[in-house]
Amino acid sequence: RPVRVAWTYCHPDTIDELLPEAARMPVPIRLPPPATTPPTETLGDPARGATPDAATGGTVVPRLSYSALALYDRCGYRFYLQRVLGLADVEPPLSATTPARRGLSPLERGNLAHLLLEQVDLARPQLPTGDEIATLAHANGLVCGRDDAADLLTLLERFFDSRLSARLASATSARREAPFVFSLDPDQPRSPLIVGALDVLARERGGAVLVVDYKTDTLDGTDPATLVVRHYAFQQTVYALAALRAGAVDVEVAHCFLERPDDPVCVSYRAADDATLSAVLRARADGIAAQRFAPTARPHRALCATCPGRAALCSWSEQRTLADDPGAAE
Repeated sequence: RPVRVAWTYCHPDTIDELLPEAARMPVPIRLPPPATTPPTETLGDPARGATPDAATGGTVVPRLSYSALALYDRCGYRFYLQRVLGLADVEPPLSATTPARRGLSPLERGNLAHLLLEQVDLARPQLPTGDEIATLAHANGLVCGRDDAADLLTLLERFFDSRLSARLASATSARREAPFVFSLDPDQPRSPLIVGALDVLARERGGAVLVVDYKTDTLDGTDPATLVVRHYAFQQTVYALAALRAGAVDVEVAHCFLERPDDPVCVSYRAADDATLSAVLRARADGIAAQRFAPTARPHRALCATCPGRAALCSWSEQRTLADDPGAAE
């Protein structure tokens, strides 16, 4: 809805009244102590030799999400540029092999599918109309053609007819887009917070908790379990911990690929698994806390094309960053 916003432009004439003196003082740069042995070099690492602030125990990023941790796994330097410095994606360069854009992109398709599922009454799911899909797409800055709408309706219809949808309909409670936040290490006062939202958080009869995550990946014959092991196993860890830290005794995390909703990839955890899952999560975040932001060892177009550092800041040449993924065949 429309809101009124009052703001004051901060410039040399108003800075004294807007900012306290402490905020106007430059912060001294703390250099790490000289190494007694040559450091191990990492190709193109802009933060080589950087260390955490031992005086404060602070971390470079106070809040981490699954997507942030996944980005760090793919490329530490891109994580630094976007999650620490706050640089935005850039438009990918066009090439002779760039296909002509038709309809929704895979990301837009996934976002719109999730928006539609957010509005569904899980106890009595009903398919939206084509006009409702078009209206929702327009409200979110998307253009959804007739073919895109038909594709989305097919995905939703398959899911509503699935056994997993029936489980959600019979659950004692089900929250869509359920937010969560918990401390990476509760024993450390400055430990970063892990934040995010679950597509569905349901409580079933008997008290067990069911977490459902929708996936719109195009399978092309790939087994859903293979995709989860390859891309989403760590997401299971984060979502299970979110439920366990919220008090769940038993939690099942189900990755539901909407192309094959009757074959969800499920894994179950108990409260006793908290310590093991926490250790896995801390191991993933250790590099961020230590400010190790090395570029990926496997640059390729799918990862690098929209990176804000690709053109001028990255140590890899555009011949590498705009090449095909060398590991795609794996």
